[in-house]
Amino acid sequence: MNYTQNHHLPQWVGSDPIRMKDFNQMNQDIEAGLDAAASRANAAASAAQAAQSSADAAAEAAASALSKANAAQAAASSAYSPDNKPYVTGSYTGAIGSAAINLPFRPSFLIISGMKPGDSQSDMSQFDRYFAMVSGAQMKARVQIISTGFAVFPKPTSGCYYPDLNEPGRTYDYIAFK
Repeated sequence: MNYTQNHHLPQWVGSDPIRMKDFNQMNQDIEAGLDAAASRANAAASAAQAAQSSADAAAEAAASALSKANAAQAAASSAYSPDNKPYVTGSYTGAIGSAAINLPFRPSFLIISGMKPGDSQSDMSQFDRYFAMVSGAQMKARVQIISTGFAVFPKPTSGCYYPDLNEPGRTYDYIAFK
């Protein structure tokens, strides 16, 4: 009797006697081979599933890390630094009519001063006349916070004249807070 090269299964030739034990052994060998192949396939499937679970966990961890990194960068971007202050300062010159002072944000609080060296230091009316602090609509006839900065208006022809935040030719300094 001859046998297959790889799995040693019987190969009968015409002169070989046919015996039951040869058939039974062949079937046992085939079943053992199929069981071993199924076991290897199950192990490979389990390993693939474990690898997928690990890949999913790694992807979730990476997404979480990216989210935290983005949040940290946003916090760093909005944090105070010499280049990223929570306020801006500047000046403008009063003009005839209304004037808009453009800023990179809508301010939440303004301090404006038009005091100059020639103004009387001892006369508080000068201070009242050219100084204002604004955080809302209290002085909307004199100064108004707008989405692109703030606007100043000329003094009215009647009623309260002060504070005068747009006297033609006078230089006003301001600090606007985010």
